[in-house]
Amino acid sequence: MDKQRLLKLANIPSTLNEGTVTKTFHFKGKTSTDIDEIDADFSRHGIKSNPDFNNMKVTVTGDENKIKKIVKFHRGIEESVNESDDTTSLKKIHDSVFKFLKTKKGVGEVKELAEFPNRYGDNVSTFSVRYNIEDKYNYDSQGIKIEYSRNVVSIPDKGYFPFKTFNDIKNIINKKSKLKESVNEGKSDLDMVVDTIRKEYENVPIKKLAYHLANKTTYTIDQLLKVLRVYKDMNARDRDKTDLKKLFKSYGLKESLNERYRPNLESKGWEAAQKVIKQLQSSVFRKLDDDELLEFRKAMADAFNLDGVLKEK
Repeated sequence: MDKQRLLKLANIPSTLNEGTVTKTFHFKGKTSTDIDEIDADFSRHGIKSNPDFNNMKVTVTGDENKIKKIVKFHRGIEESVNESDDTTSLKKIHDSVFKFLKTKKGVGEVKELAEFPNRYGDNVSTFSVRYNIEDKYNYDSQGIKIEYSRNVVSIPDKGYFPFKTFNDIKNIINKKSKLKESVNEGKSDLDMVVDTIRKEYENVPIKKLAYHLANKTTYTIDQLLKVLRVYKDMNARDRDKTDLKKLFKSYGLKESLNERYRPNLESKGWEAAQKVIKQLQSSVFRKLDDDELLEFRKAMADAFNLDGVLKEK
């Protein structure tokens, strides 16, 4: 009789941990009673199990082959790395995708639904985007679904596309969806200034327009106020005939690609800054007029040595 057969008869594994694994499984559509029965089934087969009755999961440790048979019988699904209980990280990704979709060209409305988990135990983000809106009856739409348990982005009529990072999700949306490039993507700062001034000058006070453009470009408020005052002094005919890009260049606005700050949305620094920004916007900013707000910005920049920070690598 060979050694392996003797060991089998004696019920002793040839290697202590041979074939032993620890895994977590989802059991979709099951009740707490079902999970209790599944837990008992694992125990009967000598598998150590730890049931989670809230999320319909069971974490097991034992012989891999036995575990596979039991899981298959009860129609369980193995939990992937991205299905961990860290729903905070998933919510950050969801929020980042939501903000990214709102920057796409022509987008008028983005509806969102975050389910961590949904009724089947899966973590899912669903987005419905309306763009090219003419009125409440005439518009184009794009659906996007992110399934974190399967690590895929679902684009209707296109298919399922795997992802590993947030940038992968953005690239899939850019390449596979019907949504066009972001509003200011690939446009120079100078083009943006010219386009915005031509469209908004009559509707927005000069100081507010300068403040808005300063937040969208690499130019300072002082530079923008200078060219806005030049534009103000021109008559309508000259405005239409003049090459504004060439004119504004002569006043120091360089023709550089838009190098506006692109935040790392997964950074703790960015998250902390958003809390401070929201607090300032809801309290301090509302109490200041345009001149006072400009002085506030200058004082903050001087206090924290912010001059040129966004150009640092």
